[in-house]
Amino acid sequence: MALTLSEELRRTFDRVALRHEAHGIQSPHQWRRADDLMQRCDKAVAREEHLFRTNYATRVEVARRRIINEAGAPKRTLRHPWAIHDRFSPADTLRQAEREVRAAHHARLDKIRDFEARELGKIVKQSMRENNLRGDLRLAFRRSTNRRSGKDRRKGPAR
Repeated sequence: MALTLSEELRRTFDRVALRHEAHGIQSPHQWRRADDLMQRCDKAVAREEHLFRTNYATRVEVARRRIINEAGAPKRTLRHPWAIHDRFSPADTLRQAEREVRAAHHARLDKIRDFEARELGKIVKQSMRENNLRGDLRLAFRRSTNRRSGKDRRKGPAR
């Protein structure tokens, strides 16, 4: 299923925004996880692009054979021989096979990018939680270690 232009732009923007947010991660182990994920996904995309370029002709031929076999399979509908028109066109079959191969390639790339966005989102959320927790602990420590002078410390709450 092809995505609309606005959906494609939204997905691309979300992925780029997540990558930008991932650069703001502060702890080394979180940054290592995010960097490993981004590198792994970049390698997977590059590998898929390479396989698509090198195996394109083979994939098209396999898809073309499958289309021909599906068209030649007996149908279970009753049609009179005089009403059947043979619309087999080698050029149309080849175009359909190429279209299916490109669609499958884009579907695989979308899966890789969706996986990256989902996992990167998890890492960024976990990082934000840990950073907020660190800030909460710091505030709690400041409240518990009040550095007022002796006379002010002994004073009760103001009325």
